[in-house]
Amino acid sequence: MPQQLSLPIDKSRVTASYKNAAYKKGWGFDHYGIDLISSAKDTTVRACGDGRVIAAGMDGAHSKDRLGNCMVIVYEDVILPNGKTGDLTCRMFHFKSL
Repeated sequence: MPQQLSLPIDKSRVTASYKNAAYKKGWGFDHYGIDLISSAKDTTVRACGDGRVIAAGMDGAHSKDRLGNCMVIVYEDVILPNGKTGDLTCRMFHFKSL
C-alpha cells in the first residue's frame, strides 16, 4: 500500500526552503532542501514514514565541509506530488548526535 510522508518534527517552522531566492542572495548558492526548527520543547525527530536507513554518521570528509551528523533513509512506494508512486531517498542533516 502506498505511503504518504509527513514532516519529521512536530510544531516546526521552516527556516530555509527549497531553492529560495533570498537564500541564494544571502549565501551565494541554491539550497536544495528545507531546514526546520522545532518550536516546541520536545525536539524529537522522527522518520517521515516507513523507511530503511542506508547510511548514518558524520557528513563530509573535512570539518570545513561538514553539515553535522547525517542520516540517509529510503522510503519505498511513496505517493509523489504528481500522484504517482515511487521510491524516495531522504537525507537529513545537522544532527548534534544520532
